[in-house]
Amino acid sequence: MVNHLRIFGSLSYRHIPDERRRKLDNKSEALILVGYHPIGAYKLYSPLKQQVVISRDVVVDETAAWKWDNESKIPSSFILEDNPRTKDVNPASSMQPPVRRL
Repeated sequence: MVNHLRIFGSLSYRHIPDERRRKLDNKSEALILVGYHPIGAYKLYSPLKQQVVISRDVVVDETAAWKWDNESKIPSSFILEDNPRTKDVNPASSMQPPVRRL
């Protein structure tokens, strides 16, 4: 059977078990598929941690790839766009202390 074969270099998401994360942590981690392990798991590379991990609980997105030219090394799906309404607003400068009159 070859139904588990995926395209090397694809963006993959490894599930992080409940025991290894806190309440507001992400449930998955974005990694790069680099190979297969003999036990039937996937070998995944983390550019942020610069290490290879082995996991069976993986979702592979064969249509997406890691953006290597990005300085922050975060996949483009994780980068949020600036909201033009809140871009120029500085909450510290917009809040003026109340004027006291005697």
